[in-house]
Amino acid sequence: MAGADSEGLRARLHSGLTTGVGKAFVNEAVEALKGCPEVVDDVVLWCGGEAPRSRKAAWLLHGLAEKQPEEILAREEAVLNILDVSADASVHREVFQALLAVEHSALTANFLFELSTLIPHDKSQPIAMRHLALRLLERHIARLTQDANLAASPTPPAATHLSKAQLESLVDALDVLRTDASGICRRQAIYLRKRLGDIGLYDWTN
Repeated sequence: MAGADSEGLRARLHSGLTTGVGKAFVNEAVEALKGCPEVVDDVVLWCGGEAPRSRKAAWLLHGLAEKQPEEILAREEAVLNILDVSADASVHREVFQALLAVEHSALTANFLFELSTLIPHDKSQPIAMRHLALRLLERHIARLTQDANLAASPTPPAATHLSKAQLESLVDALDVLRTDASGICRRQAIYLRKRLGDIGLYDWTN
């Protein structure tokens, strides 16, 4: 696949993404996509299409985020739009992971935070999506810990990066997840909940 022109690469991916796709195929495709931004645009578009191509394209998008994050950052809005146009949980999972793999803008960060606090309340979401929501919530709690440490410095910040309403949404999500059927989700949610108490952002005795 390496060295293919844009039209040839587009044709090979369009065909290949309907059959079995392994890690070797993804790695080769990611390498071949270098210098072919118009084909990357096609991959993003295919993610919102019909299965099985949409699922394989989303897997490829995830691989692209890990190796060439700048391609995802250049298409943040289009990648986020996949979550609206596709109802496929498998596509959502891979797109979510692709977004988690890059340093995104504040707009995307806020969108993902809201999504991560809503997913635990949706019992139709597969366990993999709840795990991803926990990963993102953990990122925010790590940043809240940094905020708390800075607050103890000679020049503390005016506030944490989350509003009071966002903090309450985070707590509600953790409360749902700590009753989750998955032992891993439950243990992690309890641990993250405790961390919020340790940094003085929530009083669990109330």
